[in-house]
This record gives sequence, C-alpha cells and structure tokens, in this order.
Amino acid sequence: MSNTPTITFSQCNKGKRVLVCDGYVYHLNKLCSKAKYWRCGNRLCAAVIHTDINDEFKVRKGDHSNHLSSPAYIEILSFKSNIKQCVVTEATPIGRIYDEELVKAQLSQTALSVVASTQDAKSSLNRIHRLETPRLPITCRFDIPTLYNLTINVERFLLYDKMRRNKRNLIFATGDQLRVLFKAKQILMDGTFSLYPHFLNNFTRFMQLSFPSAFVLLAGRSGSIYKEMLQQLEEEPDDIYKDDANVRNFCRRLMALPFLPLYEVDFAFEELAEQRPNVLAPLFIYFDNY
Repeated sequence: MSNTPTITFSQCNKGKRVLVCDGYVYHLNKLCSKAKYWRCGNRLCAAVIHTDINDEFKVRKGDHSNHLSSPAYIEILSFKSNIKQCVVTEATPIGRIYDEELVKAQLSQTALSVVASTQDAKSSLNRIHRLETPRLPITCRFDIPTLYNLTINVERFLLYDKMRRNKRNLIFATGDQLRVLFKAKQILMDGTFSLYPHFLNNFTRFMQLSFPSAFVLLAGRSGSIYKEMLQQLEEEPDDIYKDDANVRNFCRRLMALPFLPLYEVDFAFEELAEQRPNVLAPLFIYFDNY
C-alpha cells in the first residue's frame, strides 16, 4: 500500500495558494526550478512538504507535535475560494452567491460557528468584484463582454446596439420584460440624466407602473433618437424570428402540424411545447387555448 499522502490546494485569505495535507495547511516557502518547498502555516511548527514543479508530492519532513490539525479552517478556506471564483465569473448578486455556496459547502458545526455571515462578507467580496468589473468606457467605441449581453439565466439581454456618426444607442431588455411592456395599458418613461457615462446623453427606463421593462442608453435627446428607440422596441418580435434559427425552426414545425395525421397532432404539439424556447411561451399558450 502506498504511503504517499493526498495533497490538495486552496487559497488563503490574501489570495495566495496553499497546500492542504492531512488536516494541515502549508504555505509556499521557496520555489526552485525543479521543486517547491512548503512549510506549515503555524510559524512555531517545522513540518515541511516538498513537491515537484507540477505539484506532485515528493517528500514530507517533520511532524505537528506542537499543535492540532484544523479541519474547520480548511473547510472555510475551500468555501471562501469557491465564493471568490463565483464572484469573479458570475453576475449573480453577491448575497445570493454567498447563501447558495454556503448551502452547497455543507460545513461542519465548528466551521459554521466561525464563518462570516452574508452581511459581514459582502464588503470584501464587493471589493473583489469591483476589481474584476471592467472600467466604464470613456468613448462610445467599446466591446460589450458576453457576460453583460446575457442574463444570469443565459437569455439575451442586449436588445439593440447601433452606432451612427460616432453616437451609440443601446437598449437592454429581456423577452419577459418586453412582453410585460407590450401588454401594459399605461407606460411610464423615466429619463435619468445623472447616471449615464459622459459620452452618452441619457439613460432611460420604460416601466409599467413600477416594473422596469427596458433600460436604454441614448446618445442624445432629440425626437429622431426617441423615435428610433420606440421603433426598435416595436420590432422586437420580428427580430427574434429573423435572428434566432431555433425560434424559426419551432415556428415552422408548428405550421407543419396540420399536415400530420389527426391522431398524432396532440402528441406532436405536446412534444414541441416541452422543448420550445422561452420567448415562444405566449405563442404556445395561444395555440393551447385556441
């Protein structure tokens, strides 16, 4: 039986990589061309582990006779490392990330008793998030990262992006928001001029009562710009059909239902309804209730 211990890696509070072995944490003490030397995180302990440059275990020296292992501390290190990774890569609210990861971690009672609450952790996590968030652009010529084109459910959020004469107009809205907007009998339009970047001229929200239905960044306040904005919102259903091959495919399959044998129509419709894109939900409800 091999006596080679199992080693894993995590991150300490300062973001540095640490080695974990048998309930003890080791910090990188020295890095050479062919080996890494790790020393116990307890400064009074002389235990060390050597690994090769690819982090494969080589040898362990010394013991931890002067202190106990700290499994709860290791649990918290792993938990914090996972949260930081999510904060950097996801657009989900930080409080929600923290709560979800806390449930997934299934920490021991000892670890739960010392781990920070959601409210206490928000400050440091917000700082990490701000460092990874792209800076506000200073000109209208910039690429919008995919992360900001989509919602957290990976649905389209950037509805319209047009550049004309060095002026750029942006419209952000989900399919659900637009459906609410189109059904509204009264629409409120709120222009917030203090929020826009300096190269833009207006930040506008469309709301049904107090429910935001679209977020629009405009390059000016002229009648032609507002007219273009409203036209793009009205043309959204056509754009979905033209730009989304999956939507076109489902619409065509719906239109083909009358050509099936009568006894197969209900089954085929139910199969389509189970697989349909979210943007076609109202269309399928219409057919279902007809």
